[in-house]
Amino acid sequence: MASPLKQLGLTAWLTAAFSAPALAVTTAHWTQTSEADFAAGKTDNAVVTNLGDVKLSRALKMILEQDPLVSAVYAMIEAPDGTIYAATGPRGVLLKITGEKVETAATLPGAANLTALAFDANGRLVIGSAGETGTIFRIDKPGAAPEKMFSVAGVQYIWAITVTPDGMIYAATGPEGQLFEIKPDGTHRVVADTDERNLLSMASDGGDMLYVGADPDGLLYRINRKTGQTFVLYDAAESEISAIAVDAKGSVYAATGQAQALAGGGATQATAEQIGRPESESPT
Repeated sequence: MASPLKQLGLTAWLTAAFSAPALAVTTAHWTQTSEADFAAGKTDNAVVTNLGDVKLSRALKMILEQDPLVSAVYAMIEAPDGTIYAATGPRGVLLKITGEKVETAATLPGAANLTALAFDANGRLVIGSAGETGTIFRIDKPGAAPEKMFSVAGVQYIWAITVTPDGMIYAATGPEGQLFEIKPDGTHRVVADTDERNLLSMASDGGDMLYVGADPDGLLYRINRKTGQTFVLYDAAESEISAIAVDAKGSVYAATGQAQALAGGGATQATAEQIGRPESESPT
């Protein structure tokens, strides 16, 4: 039997033999700077922004996995019964969300991107589209087929729809920067014809005034929908007014944006044709 001293020596040798590889450690270095860098990971009560920042967030649950017919959601609205409708592109698919169940409510013929949603005075869903021809559709009741109610030559984009208390429908359009008034029977007129390419956003004060955001000069218009009188309320430094809200006191809030494209590692301003427009793709 080996002596305790010899056993200690053997143990020491084994320890050295197994420890030696552990000393050969290599260092790896990762740099994560964009949203895509975190895409393979799983977040827990956190969110990754488009700038690559990780921030605390409410818990999120994916209810619609990747769908070849849906690459973007442009607008969402809640129906009186709690159903959520989502306007998507580039295949003209209207989604219906009930709880955590997502299904196709309708596929609109000839519409590449569905860009705006509203309910009219009778509770019918009004849908604006963008593509080769900008069209407004209306669905009378859930499950009914969509019917075309507005389409005008030269209008390719229906960017925003607002319904006023008297039942009139207003459509902010492009690429000619026109504001249309549409009656429930589909007859229409041009309320304002601006020098902008696109009227992107819109809100009503509940009376005669409409607030309309434009691109590419970042103008916020106040338009009297009855007389057509147009006033530039604000001229933003950015190229577009992407969203507008009016509070109960009549204060107007405007969100601005500046489209940029990466070139040579830096940000450059996009052209007027690129700003504020979804990718146009004909449905197949």
